[in-house]
Amino acid sequence: MSTAAVEVTPEDKSVDAESLERWCIDYIARTLNIPASEIHPDGEFHSFGLDSAVATAMILDLEEWLGIEVPPSAIFEQVTISNLVTDLMAKLAAAKR
Repeated sequence: MSTAAVEVTPEDKSVDAESLERWCIDYIARTLNIPASEIHPDGEFHSFGLDSAVATAMILDLEEWLGIEVPPSAIFEQVTISNLVTDLMAKLAAAKR
């Protein structure tokens, strides 16, 4: 399985929950050097070994990619990829209004 990040630009209106989830999985796999197949969307971030430095970098990259503000605490409040994706999709929907 490839660990290449999903390449979707903020102008690409096809950002959906599936592509966002894949981006998060690929980001964590690539950054922590673990197989993407070992990252389950319902696993807690800390179970993957995600520390605050990696979490902060991930948040900044998400903000740049999605073009929305993501609170620095998002990964710690939304403790799984699934929860984070749900929260970010709601923020994206609100930003389009």
